[in-house]
Amino acid sequence: MELTANFSARPDGLTKTLAIEYHATPDPATLRATMRCTPAVAQPWGVMSGGAMLALAENLAGVASMCLAPGYMVLGINISATHVSPIKLGETAIATAILLRKGGTLHNWRIELRNPQGELASHITVTNYLIKEQEKNPSK
Repeated sequence: MELTANFSARPDGLTKTLAIEYHATPDPATLRATMRCTPAVAQPWGVMSGGAMLALAENLAGVASMCLAPGYMVLGINISATHVSPIKLGETAIATAILLRKGGTLHNWRIELRNPQGELASHITVTNYLIKEQEKNPSK
């Protein structure tokens, strides 16, 4: 999937706070992102917190939906995860969003979060709701 130049050129919000980097893929139904496990997103015993994993997944699914549906606001309405192994302090989490269903107003994504060795750390599903953006200066 190609990233919109507008989004990838100026990260903001959680993308900037968590230092998430997005990576285009050759498959139009996938998008990849990486995030390093730093002390800011780690639990006291040196592994990435589940909340940080969820934030990475929801942001990735949101960006992926925005790439597929320009002109729409994307709102995450459901997220579910099972964490199966840790991302250790200093490691980089590699997340891949895989489109399960592209409807007119709903996108369903499966996010596979892996450690640098390629082992599954978490599998996450995200549902996004799409709303057509209003014109900035609608005529009256």
